[in-house]
Amino acid sequence: MKIKIFGFIILMLIFVIFFTKKDTQKNNCIIITGGNYFDSKALTMQPNKKLFLENNSIIFENNASASCQTINLNKHYILPGLIDSHTHMLSADRQTVTTWKQALELSAVRPAMTRIYIGEKNSKDMLFSGFTTLRDLGNSGKFLDVALSNRINDLTTQGPDLIVSGPGLATLNTQINLNLNPEEYTVFDKNTDIVLLLKKYKNNNISWIKLYADNSNPNEIVDLSLLQSVINIAHQEGFKVAVHSTYQLSVDNALQATPDSIEHFSYAADFTKINITNKPYAVLTDFSLKTCQQSHVEENCDKTITDFKNRIKWLKQNNFSLVFGSDAVLDFTNKFKNRGEASINSLISLGELGLSNLEIILSATATAAEMLQLNTGKIATGQQADLVIYSTNPLDNLQALLRPVIIISNGKIICESQVECVL
Repeated sequence: MKIKIFGFIILMLIFVIFFTKKDTQKNNCIIITGGNYFDSKALTMQPNKKLFLENNSIIFENNASASCQTINLNKHYILPGLIDSHTHMLSADRQTVTTWKQALELSAVRPAMTRIYIGEKNSKDMLFSGFTTLRDLGNSGKFLDVALSNRINDLTTQGPDLIVSGPGLATLNTQINLNLNPEEYTVFDKNTDIVLLLKKYKNNNISWIKLYADNSNPNEIVDLSLLQSVINIAHQEGFKVAVHSTYQLSVDNALQATPDSIEHFSYAADFTKINITNKPYAVLTDFSLKTCQQSHVEENCDKTITDFKNRIKWLKQNNFSLVFGSDAVLDFTNKFKNRGEASINSLISLGELGLSNLEIILSATATAAEMLQLNTGKIATGQQADLVIYSTNPLDNLQALLRPVIIISNGKIICESQVECVL
């Protein structure tokens, strides 16, 4: 009897190993034939003969095994997976608030697991809208963004690859809700041991930190010498630095302090008054005129949109690299069904402000990947297998971005139909 039971167990183990191996091979091997793919060098759509994905890597023209899953495309268009370089996954959109201040205060006092669950929902919505990589820039409590990233990495939840920054670094008077949650930001001043402060970020395997050069309520701008000192030390410690800058003086200060990216970059700078050695990436977190008019965030939408347009024109004239960021898209109008759709609309709205369809797509693919130093953002041999497939050409009509047909993240098919992809 014992021999029969032992034999049955061995048989079952062989069965599990065989079929698990077969399923793994299938999942790690995908052939895409037909359609057109976006060539980031030629900056056009190119006919696709055969795109081979194996072990999360893109290969062109390969003698693939017959066990590979095959996707046969007709008149479809393939983009690299989209990248949102300025998000706040752990803040909720649909809130009974009417100002940014109220929204941040409400997020700051939510229980930790509630914020993580919000992050899981937002992350899944972003992934199913075609975003395969996100950079989250704070407003997530004491390293709750790290916890969310770990839950995505260990497959507890679905979501894009998440680059996290931990609590933003800020001076005492530049944040509006420290009294509600002292762990929402990391406070520093001229006497702070920055090396010691950054150790907790290293311990959480963080590569980017967010540094506030200002904030809009209360109104305060960090001194240039202090800003420069913190950035220099962070660079010496191996971090990349994203600087939040919304006022004219703070933008000028940030440019002189040489961070790796400037977030918002709300005003054009005066090069006759400042000295710039290296141009940072400009992360655009703008919104459409329609969104502005329907919300209570801006008092003068016409002026705000005009300022955004003038700033983008100036950035292009001075050869800055432009990167897309949705900035959480706090939805005071409730016009979007989820964070993913809101972020796609935020990306599309850059067209209202003076960017071409090509420039918009690059800002959320190749240029963003370049800034983040990632092996994604392009469809090329050796790149990470992150792809989004559409039935119409986004270069001709950006509205196509709202309707992905197939999404592939880390070499795995996330959804295989427009119904599945649009949650």
